[in-house]
Amino acid sequence: MKVSIGMNLTTAPWGGGNQFGQALVTLLKQRGVEVCFDLNAPDLDVILLADPRPELQITAYTHHDIIKYLRWVNSRALVVHRVNECDERKGETNHVNPRLRQGTLAADHTVFVSSWLRDLHLSQGMKPQSHSVILNGSDTRIFNANGHRRWNRKSPLKLVTHHWGHHWLKGFDIYQRIDDLVLQKNIEFTYIGKLPDGFQLKNARYIMPKSGKELADILRQHHVYVTGSQFEPGSNHQNEGALCGLPLLYRESGSLPEYCAGFGIGFEAEDFEEKLDRMLAEYEVWADRMPAYPHTADRTADAYFQLFANLLENRDALLAQRQWPEHLPVIEQNKNQAIRWLHNLRDPLMNYVQSLKIGDGRYTVASQGMTEAGQGMRLAFSCWALKMFYMLGAKDGQDELVNFIRLFQVNGNPLHLPFARNAFLDPVLIKHIVWARPRRQRLFDRIFRPRRFTHLQAVVSAETKQAIASLAQVGAQTAYPYTGFPHSPDALMRYLQGLNWSNPWESGAHIATIAVYLRTEAPRFLPQDKVHILEEICRRFINSLIDQGTGAYFRGQKPDYGQMVNGAMKILTALEWLEIPIHCPEKLIDTVLSHLPEAEGCYLVDAVYVLYRCTLQTDYRKTDIQAYAVQLVDLLVNHFNPLDGGFSYYLGRSQPFYYEVRITHQHPVSDLHGTVLLTWAAAMILKLLEADSENWHVMKA
Repeated sequence: MKVSIGMNLTTAPWGGGNQFGQALVTLLKQRGVEVCFDLNAPDLDVILLADPRPELQITAYTHHDIIKYLRWVNSRALVVHRVNECDERKGETNHVNPRLRQGTLAADHTVFVSSWLRDLHLSQGMKPQSHSVILNGSDTRIFNANGHRRWNRKSPLKLVTHHWGHHWLKGFDIYQRIDDLVLQKNIEFTYIGKLPDGFQLKNARYIMPKSGKELADILRQHHVYVTGSQFEPGSNHQNEGALCGLPLLYRESGSLPEYCAGFGIGFEAEDFEEKLDRMLAEYEVWADRMPAYPHTADRTADAYFQLFANLLENRDALLAQRQWPEHLPVIEQNKNQAIRWLHNLRDPLMNYVQSLKIGDGRYTVASQGMTEAGQGMRLAFSCWALKMFYMLGAKDGQDELVNFIRLFQVNGNPLHLPFARNAFLDPVLIKHIVWARPRRQRLFDRIFRPRRFTHLQAVVSAETKQAIASLAQVGAQTAYPYTGFPHSPDALMRYLQGLNWSNPWESGAHIATIAVYLRTEAPRFLPQDKVHILEEICRRFINSLIDQGTGAYFRGQKPDYGQMVNGAMKILTALEWLEIPIHCPEKLIDTVLSHLPEAEGCYLVDAVYVLYRCTLQTDYRKTDIQAYAVQLVDLLVNHFNPLDGGFSYYLGRSQPFYYEVRITHQHPVSDLHGTVLLTWAAAMILKLLEADSENWHVMKA
């Protein structure tokens, strides 16, 4: 048997997951099992997914990595997903459980560390192919009763507890009461571990966090182990106390009754003192039972070994039952597979956008986790929805969105700011940006720096450009021509020269915005010859930015890859609107193909856009571009959330900010911005792969 354990184990003191992993590896090796911690071997029998969250230190690989291995290396390996966590234990998160459900989609069998945890996840929609419960256990080589002395009733009864975490739900409401009871009853209390900020023990003994043998020695100096923890999924702290010979005084919450029943007394918050008095009276009865406490690391590890063996005996039947959602598998380096996956996206993406609709033309940015600003903003979200309708070829609903977006245009300049005349203004966004800057600074800027391009002005311009471009994409225009941009030759040249071209990403966005205005708005209030003069200024200025070595556009020292490609995307957007050819498309292709982009929405779509636009002018490195595009599909898959049908801007979490205003708390759900960007990327990749894309349309930025 060859087993891969998806854990980055450490010999240093760590949490219960690391203890479990160490014990499991030791037993498996004793049984002759070959153990590794990666997916490099082509002949793995069993893969244990420890946690699908890649940001955790203990996670060696995720469910996406496993699916890729099964699809393209070894489809006969069986996947076991160990679930040992939940949102409830901290009471202030709601992103863990959904991400665990995603991991289970890749598993042939799911192991829960308690029946309570199993029932919790099943009630919230987790649908494992098969499942079982294996309780955690602690290492008896360390945690044992050797040297423990029972209470003799002559001295105070010594209570003890320990926790790595210091969240209030660890039981600090109970520990505070015990601290008060020390002066009233014949007891002493020791707390080992971290304390919440501001929490103090007045009468109890406090010891900094300990682990291993040092912790066990301290536990054995006590008589009763108490735990007031709530919603524990399957902890080890009570196991460690019990194996050291201490009867358990435990809270009737979470998995604790499942672990502790028969080896101590359970309590509720309301009857704690009564149950403490009962332990004082019945101590010997419970102490006599402790040598039989069953939850040891060896027993747990053996249960996993037996599970692996049983699963392998029924491997063919399990493989026949394997049914992954069609959107979950990671794409191999194969053009046809990539095209098939992209084509299958259209319906779930459209359903996702429709699920965010909250009124006539109104959409929200995500399904959950929005801030006050995120709940109140509307303009940007409706623009993104309109772009999605266009790209996916959905006609119904476009008129409603156009009418709603037009409601945000002002007639005049109520903000009395450059760039704000006839602009599109989202009151909630403007309010949060204004509040973020002190009033004294705002007055200073208006009086002494009237020509300075402030953050607020930049946001007003960008929001207006997005609204105008979104409307133009579906053949609509603004109610009033937008006139708030530099539209004299001198003002335009000053504006372009004043941008920081060593940062081409940000500066390029401004010239792309100007290009949109020159093509959509300027002809509505300027003579055509003046419009041509302004366009010529932009053309000549862009010519001055060309770097012949990279094909990118910047001044000064060569920027890093992300700045070059993202900056080039902005300039190419301007060129597209102004109908000007790309200057050095072959060099730009070489630059993009030299790296893969970062795993964020803007970086991904910008790389695709630059390649897509260049291929409209040249067939240079066509095969390499298609191979690169398939690799990018692999990145898109990692951003796709099969639970809601959309894309997230960041891997596994929604985009938190929009122009420095927090709009979400980064829950593990898709977001509308990530979805519109990566849908755009998908539409362009289909073009790059020369696939049938009748129902997909590439938008203009």
